[in-house]
Amino acid sequence: MTCRSVLDTLSFFAGDYQSPKKPLLTEKCGMYVCNCNGVTRNEVDEAIAAGAQGPEAVLAHHGCEPCCGRCLPEIADGIAGGGMACANRSLVAAE
Repeated sequence: MTCRSVLDTLSFFAGDYQSPKKPLLTEKCGMYVCNCNGVTRNEVDEAIAAGAQGPEAVLAHHGCEPCCGRCLPEIADGIAGGGMACANRSLVAAE
């Protein structure tokens, strides 16, 4: 199956069930920060730009609250570093 056919299949199944407020995964900056709540790097940056001062405030900005807590240190690092967007950070594969 090619990438295009996968996208077509995803679009078919999303259909009426896709929320207009939440784009498909393929339309987002592909990295999730919070898997429990589905919050991406771009959404973290959006919350930081809106004035969120801590990880809980970032999640609250998107109507979420911490679940397992594994994302909180990464969000805190993003706040301290001035943002998390794909253009602001380089991703390094684990060795």
